[in-house]
Amino acid sequence: MAILTGMRAVRRETTALRVQQIAVDMALARGSDAVTVEAVAGQASISVRTFYNYFPSKDAAVLGDALSGPSPAAAKAFVSGSAGDLLTEIIGICARDAPQSPELAELAAKRTLLLRQEPELASRTSRNFATLMDDLTELVAARLKAQGREAADTQEISELIVAITGAVMHWAMLKYPTAAFERGADTADIRARARTAMHLLAGFDDAPPESSSPSSGQPSPSDERAPRHEVESHPEADHTPHPA
Repeated sequence: MAILTGMRAVRRETTALRVQQIAVDMALARGSDAVTVEAVAGQASISVRTFYNYFPSKDAAVLGDALSGPSPAAAKAFVSGSAGDLLTEIIGICARDAPQSPELAELAAKRTLLLRQEPELASRTSRNFATLMDDLTELVAARLKAQGREAADTQEISELIVAITGAVMHWAMLKYPTAAFERGADTADIRARARTAMHLLAGFDDAPPESSSPSSGQPSPSDERAPRHEVESHPEADHTPHPA
């Protein structure tokens, strides 16, 4: 029975992938408005009724469910995590469970191309995106509270953190033409560019300092800045060494 159930699950996943591939290819070739459920079902050799057993609408097949959010296990691990880079971690919990097959990578690349070709399609995912942002805000607030931050503005700070991260995620999905973003391969580059943008947004003209790894033996940027700040704040101080 278990083997039979497993075979059915594989067959269902295969059919769902094929339907999505056909829907996206049609949208790229004809424009999304010219794609119909009947045409997709016919090319996939399934009935219209079967199509709706897999997808609630044509848009669901064309655009997919890229904004499904973190799994329960990933969400739990995030809330109980220690202080760290929230930008990277939020992106990570939304992407870490993404499948990594070549077929899905190609499908993600085509969807990115379609969004560039028809930017108005992004508005059709706005409701899912808003729901995802609400869910992420709850997770960030729960994590901050778990770390002892019970300030009155914790909810507002959480909303702002997620809003900034959402803007970064939206930019990244349009910027990267492959599924490498979903697999996390480009997370470091995304993080670096986001840090630079936020540094400039905060009013700093210089590039943000990069942290050194603990094993490098090099002082962190904060360690380097502190002595300079102290010397600059007390130019008259006598730094001549004195015998003990």
